[in-house]
Amino acid sequence: MKNGKMMLTALLAAVLAWETAGFALADEPPRAGAPEITVNGETVELADSLPERLFEENGQAMVPLRAVAEKMGYTVLWNGEDQSVRVVNGSWEARLTIGEDSYTGVNNDPEMAGVALPQQHYGAAPQLIEGTTYAPAQMFALLGWENESVGQFLHFKPAASAEKEPAAEPETADENEPVAGMPNPFTEYDNPAALTEQMGFQMMEIGALPEDITETVYIGSNFGLAQVLYLNEDGECLRLRQEEGSGDISGDYNDYPKVKTVTPGAVTYTLKGGAEGYYLALWEDQGYAFSLSSEEAVSEVEIMAYIDSLYVRE
Repeated sequence: MKNGKMMLTALLAAVLAWETAGFALADEPPRAGAPEITVNGETVELADSLPERLFEENGQAMVPLRAVAEKMGYTVLWNGEDQSVRVVNGSWEARLTIGEDSYTGVNNDPEMAGVALPQQHYGAAPQLIEGTTYAPAQMFALLGWENESVGQFLHFKPAASAEKEPAAEPETADENEPVAGMPNPFTEYDNPAALTEQMGFQMMEIGALPEDITETVYIGSNFGLAQVLYLNEDGECLRLRQEEGSGDISGDYNDYPKVKTVTPGAVTYTLKGGAEGYYLALWEDQGYAFSLSSEEAVSEVEIMAYIDSLYVRE
């Protein structure tokens, strides 16, 4: 298995377009007056002190993360060593780090392990002010919530397409609040034709598979990412992803010590791994971004053989 490999299994509902409006800003940090924040019609309790108030950063409304998340039913876990935050609901969570404009939705459900999305960027990094973490209101789309604002009033509600799942037991935290379900934007399809119909493009498939592959799983999402999982008796073996556009869509944010680019033809492939072999390949072709992940380290010859065998099922 991957030595020290920590595959983030990020899960993201459709990221909703959102704009702030009408904030009266002040200095260090800009303030929005006395705001009102509601979650599904229930008011979030905000203290009069600065850390419990609302302000704007680079066009994004910044809200007190714990107060809002706990009103939604999530547990907030703080790691003081690396200043990271996890917003947890049993199998589901969002991850962020103070000072980094990078937000990740993570699925810890064993049945969906490995499902991930590229990190999201909102133009505003989380901030720690007088012991309170502030994050963009828009990041709660990772947890299946949309929001709207009128002046200093900000209202959260479940995303229109969200279907709530049964609550899972929360992880241990300072305040053990009941947890709410989170929408699952992924759908498993019986065959590639059904996946193609849903996604609006033909998904590539690997032709030259390892001999121990026993099952193929087709998964689509409501945000444009399609993937095919190739399973053996031990679980996932290979994962192929495809999405219109460009960039890294793998959901694998490990810092690999070995990165190599190869250009056997018109397409350039980026291979990532270590001394034992490669775990990830990334490339772009004909308007699509692709990624191929292997649970076990494979040689350059092996991973390129998988790529060379890609085809579209008729």
